[in-house]
Amino acid sequence: MNVRIFILPIVVTLIALLSLFIYLRVDPDSVKLAENDEEVFSLYMEELEQLTGVSYGKAKGWNLRILQFIGAPPKIVSFYAAYNPEDMIEGSVRFHTLAHVLEENFRLFPGVALRKKGYIVFATTLCGDAYCFDLEDLDENGWPRVVLHSVDTDYREYSRAEIETVAKPIAENLSHFLKLLLTDRVDQECLYFP
Repeated sequence: MNVRIFILPIVVTLIALLSLFIYLRVDPDSVKLAENDEEVFSLYMEELEQLTGVSYGKAKGWNLRILQFIGAPPKIVSFYAAYNPEDMIEGSVRFHTLAHVLEENFRLFPGVALRKKGYIVFATTLCGDAYCFDLEDLDENGWPRVVLHSVDTDYREYSRAEIETVAKPIAENLSHFLKLLLTDRVDQECLYFP
């Protein structure tokens, strides 16, 4: 009798964990880019691979689910499902792997504060300033604009409206950002609160 009482909670916990794992798993093949997006990103990522030596592949399913969970638009999830860098792409700008994107937004500053205000950090300057997807400003095709935020500002103290005043527009969307990255023309100067 005592053994059953001890084993039953363990079995229930294992079933719950297995269910959670299955729920969090996203098949990268089930999330596809539109054909015209596929062509553009294929060219940009191949050029980045030639320039940096960093290859790309499909992101892990549970990382894609977490990306969805934090509010990333389907287009961004589809991009990482197909073109997740195998390592951080470093130059004057650091373009992160999906695993590092999640770390930036759950463990590191300013990502933790900015995520709660509707931004997802996906790249940084060498100083740590954050290039973010603005989740509240999508173009007509569903791609978020890219803005730059300073690592030196404590965004927890400000409202979304206040933060928008120092969200420096960098690119219309991710493909525009990658084009700027390939030509080393990504703006790295932040705006600051007065």
